[in-house]
Amino acid sequence: MTTRPGNVTTFRVRDLNRFFNDRYGHSLPDDDDAAREDIALMLAHLCQLTDGSRRMDHFLDLRAPWMAPAEREAAKQAAATSGNRWTSDGLAEKLGLTMSVRTRLGITTIGAIDCDRQGRQELRKQKNRERERTRRRKQHGDPKRRPPLSERGLAVLEVLDPEGWHPVSLLQQELRKWKAKEFAELSDASMRKAISRELKQLEEAGLIKTEIRPGTRGLSVLFATRDLRCTRETVTVTTTGTKYRVQR
Repeated sequence: MTTRPGNVTTFRVRDLNRFFNDRYGHSLPDDDDAAREDIALMLAHLCQLTDGSRRMDHFLDLRAPWMAPAEREAAKQAAATSGNRWTSDGLAEKLGLTMSVRTRLGITTIGAIDCDRQGRQELRKQKNRERERTRRRKQHGDPKRRPPLSERGLAVLEVLDPEGWHPVSLLQQELRKWKAKEFAELSDASMRKAISRELKQLEEAGLIKTEIRPGTRGLSVLFATRDLRCTRETVTVTTTGTKYRVQR
């Protein structure tokens, strides 16, 4: 048992009240020896505070109105002269406080019989890390998870020149020129449709931008350009080993 600063004792009293509310309700029973021991624990803490006598009287009026005057005075006198100062783990052992109840009630100044000080410190560190991750996500925004790119999509990305806007027909020519195996079995019409689908996937991944422009004979044409944030660093492209990364 050790001496505790007054401000810590104030929080300890709060935690004891939470525990007693959960265990007994509003009033502690007069036919329970364990309840009398719990009253003695609370009085031992209240007597350490400023105006301790008044605080003890208030607690007994509220929680143990059944206690006779002589017993009240004896209990107050015992608390004031005992000199007992409970450690967090010692008090947890006395109360039989488990970690699950401690967490549920929001108790912070009393230990737990099934989790020692080191274990609680590790739990606090873990919670602090989780809070920090949550704070960073709120501050910077949740990074969007990019959908996985297909082999065809990576081939299209490789032939897409980083300068200017390029129509699907030009990408088709480049893929044919470099004999991209991912499109080798497709007809020209099927290949253009496949390239258009892959361009949409690349745009969802944040690697390119697309737009529809009017073409010849009144037909609309899909154009694509490399996103200016895209640099050659991370996403592996299978055919040449080129890498790309979207900077956020």
